[in-house]
Amino acid sequence: MDSPQSGDSDTDTHLSVVERRQFDPTTSDDLARLVVETVAATADNGAAETPAGPPLYESVDIDALFQVLFDTGQDPDNQLAHEQLSFEYRGFIVVVTGEGRIDVQTAT
Repeated sequence: MDSPQSGDSDTDTHLSVVERRQFDPTTSDDLARLVVETVAATADNGAAETPAGPPLYESVDIDALFQVLFDTGQDPDNQLAHEQLSFEYRGFIVVVTGEGRIDVQTAT
């Protein structure tokens, strides 16, 4: 799943990154916690208001996302490092890359 790009719809929506964090799958960092914190930080820095919504697990299967992007057993040559998955969470587009970057995007 790729994030919407300019020209994908009749409204020609542009997305901009309002918060960015880095995930290291080799540490004990919890990917779900980091995604939630990154989205919450958008309100903390005044970039956007974070609307209330369902828990993260109702928006995306975080374990499946981790397996697809970071499970080196499935990708021994690390070919997925340049891949990304995106999903909507609490009104934002969240993009997680195989390199561990977590971007929270909003329409501009």
